[in-house]
Amino acid sequence: MITQNPIIGRAKKKLAGVYARTLYGMNIIQSCPKPSTAPMSPARLACQRAFKFVSGMSNQLPQQLLNYLYYAAPQGRSRRNVLFSQLMKAVVLNGEFVTFDPNLITEIGSNPAALTAPVVVTSSGTSIMLTVADLETTQSAVLTQLNFIMALSYELGVVYDLAPLATLADGVVTINPIPSTWVGHQLYLYPLFDVNVGTVNNPVYAFGRFDSTQGY
Repeated sequence: MITQNPIIGRAKKKLAGVYARTLYGMNIIQSCPKPSTAPMSPARLACQRAFKFVSGMSNQLPQQLLNYLYYAAPQGRSRRNVLFSQLMKAVVLNGEFVTFDPNLITEIGSNPAALTAPVVVTSSGTSIMLTVADLETTQSAVLTQLNFIMALSYELGVVYDLAPLATLADGVVTINPIPSTWVGHQLYLYPLFDVNVGTVNNPVYAFGRFDSTQGY
């Protein structure tokens, strides 16, 4: 076992049957997994595939966006890990079969809620138009500030920010152009308008949270 500093340094390396590492600023010791040559069951293989697939999706958003989506740093886990957990709710395991139902996702982000229902579209062209008045937004949403539009497609395996391709004018959001490979595929869009995570006198704006329970 090695530490950079014997009191507060980062721990690493193995010692006998345990492994020391630093996780979110805490030095921890955990047991090393025992090697196994037994073949995995179909259910375990399905779970592994789902884990790898959703992990790949959650890794597509850059860290800068995650910092705004989860303004306050989560305790004991990373922002990306929280996003992964929220997306994993869409995974449905049935024996060796895996399906994905985005309607099971109840939350994305951790700031005050700005949206209570996604927009589900199947575009026939490379342009998408959204009317702000038709979106299910909350009172916390600043409807003049839209800096993050999360596009989610399990069919395509993508989690993508469409805000750089969007304009907001006269209450209409125009997204153009979306990738041509997305045409004809179902997309779940989350227009997460900004919310104030500061105070009235000292506002700090970050991306709002999607929370479907806010509509109940």
